[in-house]
Amino acid sequence: MYLMQLKLIFMITSQQFDEALKTISDYKFQLETRLVQSAPKVVIVDIQNKINKHIFFNLQSYFSDYLKLELEWENLKAMELETLKTIDFNKLRRYRGFGLMAEERLKNTINTFSINSDISI
Repeated sequence: MYLMQLKLIFMITSQQFDEALKTISDYKFQLETRLVQSAPKVVIVDIQNKINKHIFFNLQSYFSDYLKLELEWENLKAMELETLKTIDFNKLRRYRGFGLMAEERLKNTINTFSINSDISI
């Protein structure tokens, strides 16, 4: 008798089942939509003409030492803006010849591209 009562408790109608599937489907759709909308947009920028060779050599050393990436002059034509934003200027200042003017120039270049990419989004 107890087993029969237990079976009755867990029985649902086809309408309730369809409603449950619809609820799950709606939830899944909302979750996927939010994930797609919040995915960061990759912005590629050309900084080759914005910086001089000396700044490049410092960046090349920084990328090699801290990011374990080999940076070539041609790579500056297609740099990810988010990668540039992650530069730690405290570490970059440790390189010989990277002074306040070079730092300011690089920061201004990155900020200019950041402002322009925010407008286009």
